[in-house]
Amino acid sequence: FCLHMFTQDASWQARATRADVNKLDIVRSFLSWLLSWSLVNMCKQNGFDDSKLANDVKGIRSALSAFITLFSSSLTSFRKEMPKNSNTVSSSSDDKDQNSIRKEQSLPNESEVYNHISKFAKPNDLMATFIVAETLIIYWFLFAFACMYEGEHKWIAVPIAILICGFTRTRLFCVFHDMAHHSFFSKSRINAIGAILLGWMVYTPYSGWKRGHDYHHRHSNNTDRKQYAQTAPLDIKQYQKLSQAQKLMYKMIYGHWTLVSTTPYLYFMVYQRFISKWYENLLVAMYLLAIYGYGDYRLMMVDLLTTGLGGGLGVFLFHIQHTFEGSYKAPCSEYSRYENGMTGSSYLLVPEWFKFFSASIEYHHIHHLNTRVPLYNLRACHEFGQHLFNSVPTFTLLGAAQRLPYSIRVDENREFISCYDDYFLSSAR
Repeated sequence: FCLHMFTQDASWQARATRADVNKLDIVRSFLSWLLSWSLVNMCKQNGFDDSKLANDVKGIRSALSAFITLFSSSLTSFRKEMPKNSNTVSSSSDDKDQNSIRKEQSLPNESEVYNHISKFAKPNDLMATFIVAETLIIYWFLFAFACMYEGEHKWIAVPIAILICGFTRTRLFCVFHDMAHHSFFSKSRINAIGAILLGWMVYTPYSGWKRGHDYHHRHSNNTDRKQYAQTAPLDIKQYQKLSQAQKLMYKMIYGHWTLVSTTPYLYFMVYQRFISKWYENLLVAMYLLAIYGYGDYRLMMVDLLTTGLGGGLGVFLFHIQHTFEGSYKAPCSEYSRYENGMTGSSYLLVPEWFKFFSASIEYHHIHHLNTRVPLYNLRACHEFGQHLFNSVPTFTLLGAAQRLPYSIRVDENREFISCYDDYFLSSAR
């Protein structure tokens, strides 16, 4: 983790080549895997016995102090770098000013942007293999730790393990996402097999999900196409045509109180089963039988909690990628995939420690411009061509949280409102 923080330093990134970035990421992945393997063997030898850690309290405190220092310094450097981006939207008070700035900025030459991005649309099988191994080992180690740990501090250690494990599940879904795009490995067959095998772990079918997600990439923000793959699919006029029961259902799915809490469970564990092929549902059924048949209540609770945490974080990140004021909207006759990628998809500023869990999903503008760029190349693509992406809407995590209530479009001025804002909706009739 420390090596990851060091190699992602802005000054190092500025002078490093893309090959240097890939090499250092491979080293980081290998060391993470080695650490995870060592921890697994250590816990096996000690039987998760907490009593042997009593003599190491001083060392643990020193390590924790060092981590806090590193974490604080990374946040400090992150805050110092934020004002450099003139397009960052940090609070709701200057939204209109930032939107006007984005509208006035002219987009760079389309061919120049696509030529730059195409240089990074090259899978690296070694890097991809390390990322898969790293993510799976960390996920299953934390999952097993949360299920089996019975030490003295389990009421603190187990919730922390569940939290990190749930966020790691988001990273696992991002790997599945890239495999479904056939951009993670160089061979399409390996991507397809990997997506099918990972699909049962994230409760997402490769076959059905890929069709819907490809539709999203072809028609996102196209006002003449259905937008149910997004988190604000209807405009005011479409919402007013719904019956009271349909409006209630809409609020239960897209309202901000449920969007990141109950909706992920409904989406992953219920809806996805209806778009899956029989063998995909069979894999999920075998996994559930192993979890719920072999384990006790604790195993079931860990699985449910990590599913909710990972799904909730994923939905939250997906929400801000297209749902923000000033987002590109156009009918079929005027629709441009290039403009949609540049002004209809966002760039999310996140702290360095968060990047492990988000797996570069924050560079969503590049992903919509070219889905063949694997997640491990997205950051380098943005950093080495940053002058090309000045017009991309940029947000912080705080800005993303402020836009969580957005669930209904106002197409006339490219803004959004909450489906709970009944007074505004009634006055818009």
